[in-house]
Amino acid sequence: MPLSANGRSFGTLAEVMAKANEPKAGDELAGLAASDAAERTAAKTVLAELPLSRFVEEPLLPPEDDEGVQPPDPRPTAVIDLGPTPAWDAVSMGQSDDPARAN
Repeated sequence: MPLSANGRSFGTLAEVMAKANEPKAGDELAGLAASDAAERTAAKTVLAELPLSRFVEEPLLPPEDDEGVQPPDPRPTAVIDLGPTPAWDAVSMGQSDDPARAN
């Protein structure tokens, strides 16, 4: 399916998404912004008419690099020294946030 509307053509899905975005100084500096309102409108029209399968077939970020689609890492992100184990054996999870109830 060609990426074009209103007489404007776009090379990639990434380009369409960048140019459909509202104008921002950072996008302009990076050369990603639409050149004018007509190009932005054309990009929005392309997005509105694009089947969702195109986003699956042509991901902007490869799934293996996208942390949002990866299963969570089962390992803890921080190491907490709980001190000697026997001192913690008598404390339940419900008590662990209230030192007064730990005894």
